[in-house]
Amino acid sequence: PEMISDGTKSSELMSLHLSKRLKLRRRLSGINNASP
Repeated sequence: PEMISDGTKSSELMSLHLSKRLKLRRRLSGINNASP
C-alpha cells in the first residue's frame, strides 16, 4: 500500500520495469537479427 500511495516510488518502479523490458526486448531482437 505504501508503494501505491507513493506516486514517485511507483513511477520509478514502473520506469525501471519498462527499461528492463526494453533492454531485454532489444537484446532478444539483436540476437534474432544476428542469426539469419
